[in-house]
Amino acid sequence: MMIAIWFIAGCLAVAVPFYLYHDPFDLWPSLYAAGFGGTVYLFALLYYLSKTKLTTKMKMLTGSLVGIFLVATAVSWGTLDAMSRYQRKLLPKIRVVIGEGILVGEDVTVRGIPVYAAYHRQQGKKKGIGTMFREIHKGHIRQNMSGEEMFVDDLSMNGANKTYVFFHGDTSVVLVSVDTVALGKEKLFVNANGDTGRLQTTTNISARGVDYERNN
Repeated sequence: MMIAIWFIAGCLAVAVPFYLYHDPFDLWPSLYAAGFGGTVYLFALLYYLSKTKLTTKMKMLTGSLVGIFLVATAVSWGTLDAMSRYQRKLLPKIRVVIGEGILVGEDVTVRGIPVYAAYHRQQGKKKGIGTMFREIHKGHIRQNMSGEEMFVDDLSMNGANKTYVFFHGDTSVVLVSVDTVALGKEKLFVNANGDTGRLQTTTNISARGVDYERNN
């Protein structure tokens, strides 16, 4: 009977604090609460065992095993907690690398290079870069509510990127892209879409080539 009572008490000592401090966005508070509850339970169990008729050798062995378990658990949890915090700090940097790679892939590879290549494949009288860009990307250039021209496709429309198109006569096209999620280098940098501190890049398409630059 006592074994069943202590078993149920152990389950409650761990489960109740875990759910009381449950946070869907951070597991560690609930884990630490459960660990504290389990520790209190183990000390209570040791106190109970010390009052039983167990031999001194068995009591010392039980106490040593519990102590080793508590120390090992504390070290393990501390290490995992520190590692998870480090990974959490690293996530924004990873997001920037991914975001910049996407912007380069879209603006340079998908949008810029085809225009540059088509411009130089022309025979006879050549159309300008601006004309070539509009022909190749026809249907993707639209005006927003402010009257600015934006490049819109399946990626930029449904994703986190905003790309603005600027035509410099017919000789070059400049794409300014903003990742509305990834943070840039400077927190006070004002982005093309009015945000502050976000990742932004500029791609210049001309007869000389496709030049890419990260603004923030």
